[in-house]
Order: sequence, then C-alpha cells, then structure tokens
Amino acid sequence: MKSSITRTPEEIAKEISTLQELRALVPQFMRYEDGEPSEHDNHEAIGAQIKTLEKNLTFELITEEDWSEYAEEHALEARDWLKGELNDPPSVDWRALVPV
Repeated sequence: MKSSITRTPEEIAKEISTLQELRALVPQFMRYEDGEPSEHDNHEAIGAQIKTLEKNLTFELITEEDWSEYAEEHALEARDWLKGELNDPPSVDWRALVPV
C-alpha cells in the first residue's frame, strides 16, 4: 500500500543540502574486496537524486534521463521518498559509504 505522505519544501531542501555534502565525502567509485574498482558511479547516482528532488521529476522523466541504470535506480528511490513511499531519505544509504 502506498502512503499519501508528501515531503515539505523544508524537508526537501534539507535533503538536497545533505546529499550535496555527502557527494563531496562519498568516494566516486568503491573497490571490491579483491581491489577491483566498482563500475557504479556514486557521484552520478547522488547527482541524479539531487536533480530528482530539485525538479520533482516524474517516473517518466527519470527514465528518459541519460543516466546509468545505477543512477536511475537511485533517482527512483529519491522519487519514492519524495512521494512518501519510503520513510528513510536517500542520504541514509550514502552515510555508510563515507570513509572514517
């Protein structure tokens, strides 16, 4: 069942700001245990989330963007949070990738 909760402009602005801060801290590419780099671009994915929140992108607009599948999946997660279908904001997952 989908929730009817929507995010306030303040919540959206705070999440955009948090994502912008995290983009500077999260490595662009992670490394697997064997030392090989991941092909997933974390900065592209965070940028896709920011654009989704800033522009209130619809599902259709997200899928028309020229993003990798990885970035598109993250943009769709941001969309779900924006529409109240996810409780945790997109930034929650990125915090775990910030090096200590």
